[in-house]
Amino acid sequence: MRSKMVMGLVILTPHGGKMSKILEDAIPFPHRKGVLYNVQYFALWHHPNKTVDKKKFDWINGIYDYMGKFVSKPGTAYLNTRGLDLGRTKNGNEKYSQAKSWGEMYFKQNFDKLARD
Repeated sequence: MRSKMVMGLVILTPHGGKMSKILEDAIPFPHRKGVLYNVQYFALWHHPNKTVDKKKFDWINGIYDYMGKFVSKPGTAYLNTRGLDLGRTKNGNEKYSQAKSWGEMYFKQNFDKLARD
């Protein structure tokens, strides 16, 4: 029975309090005022194969789509919880304009300041 189950997890981390009072551009982490929760989605598996991979990706994409009506638009992410749909580097050597399109999803207005040489 267990092998047929999708091992997944949704974590809601509450935000607010003191963090809401710190300006968005004061430090790199911009997710502050108006952010009620950080939502994290996990799909876990130990023995990858194409069938299991598809089930896991279908589950996580399904929960992600379902939750879409309850979260802010456009979606954003905290850097250490990568939102792969927001963007990713192809070779680690992206141009500023390419990186900015997804970098602002993580860092909002702080991206320019963080990306400067």
